[in-house]
Amino acid sequence: MKKKALFFAGVSLIFMAGVVTPFLWKKTMDTKASYRLKEPMLISNSNGAPYYMIPTNTVLHFEKGFAEGHQLYKIDVFFKGKLPADQLAPDAASESTWLYPLDADDIPKVLHQYPLSKEDLVQIMKARKMTRDDLAQIVRDWKDD
Repeated sequence: MKKKALFFAGVSLIFMAGVVTPFLWKKTMDTKASYRLKEPMLISNSNGAPYYMIPTNTVLHFEKGFAEGHQLYKIDVFFKGKLPADQLAPDAASESTWLYPLDADDIPKVLHQYPLSKEDLVQIMKARKMTRDDLAQIVRDWKDD
């Protein structure tokens, strides 16, 4: 009788381990995708302004997707020294920050406001499928200060 009980206890334990192991494996091994930007992008608050630039090669870590069609990404940044910021309570509401690709119309404005490398500019223009004529028009419209 004791052997029979031990046998069923052992089989039950093996069965439970077989059921729980795939779940725990998926939970621990489910890593989220990361992406490296191919071009600089604009970043702004939820009102859409002011814009700032996030550089090419910035790595974004996928966090989650929403039914509305947008996704949440996180970035890692290094900062040396004392961060000039106030610590928030864990339940504090925060304003959303949005990431936007540059439109062709943004390029003249961005050229005046942000330091872009030649490579950054080439990547933006290729992504917007701009032609050499489009670039020539931007140069013609350029006003020296």
